Amino acid sequence: MTVANEYATVRIEIDRQGNGDRLRITDLRTGRSTSLDALELQALALATHRDLVPLLDPARTLWREAD
Repeated sequence: MTVANEYATVRIEIDRQGNGDRLRITDLRTGRSTSLDALELQALALATHRDLVPLLDPARTLWREAD
C-alpha cells in the first residue's frame, strides 16, 4: 500500500521474515525503511501529535547519513 501527501510518499507492507510480523515503512524518495513491531506500533498509537514533533524536523532525519 502507498500513502502520499504533498510532503512525502511511503510504502507500507507487512514484513513476515523476522521473528514475528512487523510493519515495514519505506520512504520512496530516499529508499530508507524501518520495521516496527507491535510494541512500537502501540507506542505510536498512544502518542500525541506533540510527541511526534521532534521526528518531523527534516534536519534531524531527512538529511542525515544512513546508520
